[in-house]
Amino acid sequence: FVLAALIGIISLILSPIAIRENWKDTRTNSFDWKGSSIYAIGICALIYGFSSLPSIIGFVLTAVGAAILALFAMFENRVDKPVFDIREFAANRVFRHGCISALINYSCTMCISFMLSLYLQNIRALSPTQAGTVLIGQSLVMAVVSLFAGRLSDRLDARKMASAGMALIAIGLVMFVF
Repeated sequence: FVLAALIGIISLILSPIAIRENWKDTRTNSFDWKGSSIYAIGICALIYGFSSLPSIIGFVLTAVGAAILALFAMFENRVDKPVFDIREFAANRVFRHGCISALINYSCTMCISFMLSLYLQNIRALSPTQAGTVLIGQSLVMAVVSLFAGRLSDRLDARKMASAGMALIAIGLVMFVF
């Protein structure tokens, strides 16, 4: 965790230097600090609340986090340049369905990763380090395949590729049942 935090801090510091030429003129585009702050507080309360369930503080923080995120949604509808444009999400059917598909996809794959880590440690008696080494394969395969998938999606219909990818994931998830 410390290594991941260190990499995140270094990336945060070096990002403005490394990608300065790609950013738009910041004088014309203001950053929504209020919206970002509301979102950060809401998502932190929600995640910490979920991780503290079934305690009373867990229920309270989950409810507070959900309420703050609802406040965030109302606030973002009134801002000219929102952090998350809810109007775009509501108006653009393709974008909305793509986001929902990604949510379902990543929810399924992360659940499998979590369950596999428990299986490898509790049933197969691997150490946490060994289980992590086995599970890192998923991330490595995703990194390698994404290099080719990006180029391939430029040549093929993205909807067909996404559907084929989701079908492969579904087949893989069904195979885990056995």
